[in-house]
Amino acid sequence: RYGYRCFFKKFMKVLCHHIYEYKKGLRNLVLHTMKTSELKDAEVILNRFGITYFVQPVTDAKVNIYFGKEQCVEIIK
Repeated sequence: RYGYRCFFKKFMKVLCHHIYEYKKGLRNLVLHTMKTSELKDAEVILNRFGITYFVQPVTDAKVNIYFGKEQCVEIIK
């Protein structure tokens, strides 16, 4: 295991699964779409694990979060 458990609300389960896959080496870059209201919780999780990310607004109600290897995220920016 990678020393974390996903104890956040149900809407974070997919994000936590994406983080698990990234930490395990299955993904170099992840695109996760979520409600804008969930963004702060997602940033807390990503910062806790020291994962590089970039937030891109989609609409007033949704955002895309790209996260993963720093080189990959830089290309998205």
